[in-house]
Amino acid sequence: MLIGLIRHGITDYNEHGRLQGWLDIPLNDKGRQQALLIANKLSGERRWSLIISSDLLRAIQTAKIISDINDIPMISSDAIRERTFGIYEGQKINDCRNMNKDYIEKKGCFEKRVIDFVSETISSQQNKNVIIVSHQGVLKVISNYLGNKIYAFTHTELYTYSV
Repeated sequence: MLIGLIRHGITDYNEHGRLQGWLDIPLNDKGRQQALLIANKLSGERRWSLIISSDLLRAIQTAKIISDINDIPMISSDAIRERTFGIYEGQKINDCRNMNKDYIEKKGCFEKRVIDFVSETISSQQNKNVIIVSHQGVLKVISNYLGNKIYAFTHTELYTYSV
């Protein structure tokens, strides 16, 4: 089984350094172009069986472009949403360096949610190759769980793991 990890295309919030969390921010023009580029890059490969996307719009839009161009079935899951940052969402990241932990999703709960999803996906999709389209924080947890932690995921690049 292969698992491919793709970070959603860029948004205006990414470009302006704003914390997104669970805010449902769409891709901007550059993000749609990034999604088209990775979709076209994957078009020669027939190895992917399924795309599982976060249920947040920026990931759904990225996954749908890849799915449509490559005729890969797509589903979404709230289990691979980004970590929620509560009252800090929408603020400049540089202004959020000392967040009150009472207002954000607990790191352990977030990691458990993501790891449970990955374990279930590995179990239920054993003989399939799956692309996961999600968010920076989620992909960091998954890459660490799969044994090769990546600290910064480039928008719409494919990172592949053999499971």
